[in-house]
Amino acid sequence: MCRIAFRIALRNGYDSLYYKQFASFLQVCKLIPRGDDMSKSWDINDKRFIQIGLRIAYYRKLNEMTQDQLAERIGITSKYLSQVETPSCVQPISLKTLFAIADLFHVPPHKFLEFDKD
Repeated sequence: MCRIAFRIALRNGYDSLYYKQFASFLQVCKLIPRGDDMSKSWDINDKRFIQIGLRIAYYRKLNEMTQDQLAERIGITSKYLSQVETPSCVQPISLKTLFAIADLFHVPPHKFLEFDKD
């Protein structure tokens, strides 16, 4: 169900609305905790890193790129990129890497740093 919703949203060109729906689908699929679960095991910065990773995955898929392609273009390993994008793994990302991704996708860097308010 999550994959189908993701494909439909990409096809329809949704942006911030789609991201919120995608995050909700991930929570339904139990890929990221919601509500009280988040506060018990993860701190606020962990949640922010997860949201950044989800946005990177969103823009990568919107631009029809694989993790290997994106990693090669910005000079990181695909394993590291996979860890950044995985919602069940908290992987910090440098501003240098974030800026490289934003420039590649022609997206203002602040788009990756707009966090959901819970």
